[in-house]
Amino acid sequence: MSQPPKEHRTYAEQVQTLQERGLIVDDAESAAQTLANTNYYRLSAYLHTYRLRKVDGDPAYDERLNEFVTGVRLEQVVALYEFDQRLRELLLAGLESFEICFRAVLAYHAGMRDPHIHLRPDLLSETFTKQPAVTDRERLSDYDKWLQKYWARSDDSKEAFVAWHAARYDNRLPIWAAVEIMEFGQVARLYRGLDLAERDTIARDLGLQARTLASWVAAFNGLRNTCAHHARVWNRTLVIAPAIPRRGSVPELDHIHDLDSRRQKRIYVPTVELAWFLRSRGLRPDWLGKIRAHFLSFPDDKVISLADMGFDDEWETLDVWMP
Repeated sequence: MSQPPKEHRTYAEQVQTLQERGLIVDDAESAAQTLANTNYYRLSAYLHTYRLRKVDGDPAYDERLNEFVTGVRLEQVVALYEFDQRLRELLLAGLESFEICFRAVLAYHAGMRDPHIHLRPDLLSETFTKQPAVTDRERLSDYDKWLQKYWARSDDSKEAFVAWHAARYDNRLPIWAAVEIMEFGQVARLYRGLDLAERDTIARDLGLQARTLASWVAAFNGLRNTCAHHARVWNRTLVIAPAIPRRGSVPELDHIHDLDSRRQKRIYVPTVELAWFLRSRGLRPDWLGKIRAHFLSFPDDKVISLADMGFDDEWETLDVWMP
């Protein structure tokens, strides 16, 4: 049987609750304004880290008591929140460059095979285009479903180049134009639907193996969505963690293999992989210095550290992090 929702509380009452649970609040009026601008529930994701752990709690859920660690101040929580806010901004900037580059390289190599390869199921992988078993009521292949979304994007697009192609080429955009109207998830799915030869060529151009690139694209797409929705990033356990390149194939990333399984699922791994990628392609030359400086500004205290993000103690001495 479901429980009734908690009663609504004013900002002043919310501040009082935090104080009663042991959080030090120096200025109640300023704290109330912070909650008004942020939302108590959003800030609770950062408050959670500073609450005492349940001795008999389920470690899988990181269960905590309502009481805060002794001596914790609201300013510490706000500093962590603002750190995470800036981290999302930096990640979005880097991920934007990755996405644009991936679209461009895919379009270049796939277009070399055929300008309309995305409309030619005979040129795509059989696993992408084959119809499912008769028991499937729709009997639509993955490609059929992808194509439906593609045409919906094309029909909804207000871009001038789409109208231009519609008038002159029966709405058949070449792949180098088509990738510009696709959602990134659609581009990622198209990549997985290409023949292995095309996938390998694209991946080699980007310095990776095809399977690794496909994993990065999926993970980076998920991370971008997390950042775009302003969700907590700093100590998140990744649902989709990017693959680690085979040892020796990207020497600058070999150290990831030495991290324990918990750290390999934290934000450090996609961030360092993104840092390597941007540098290898000559993209956003100032990004590495900015995000390195941001990590060095992490508000370490007795409760939190960069280790919660997957970093090891010597991270800043690694070649991949040298600006």
